[in-house]
Amino acid sequence: MEESYFFTDNKGIAYWGLRHFILNADFNWEIDMPSNCRNKISTYPTSRYELKAFKNNINPYYFQFIKQ
Repeated sequence: MEESYFFTDNKGIAYWGLRHFILNADFNWEIDMPSNCRNKISTYPTSRYELKAFKNNINPYYFQFIKQ
């Protein structure tokens, strides 16, 4: 099982990326509810872009997909 991650602080890019992953039959989005995409994935280190978003009071989107 291979995991792919996609993170952004931009709502438009989040929708764009999510749409492409969902329409690709090779990937499954493993979540309990859509609001889970606002919860940081604990196994992934904090990036400088994430720190910038926090500094600007922006809550990033975190997506984790399982490749089939």
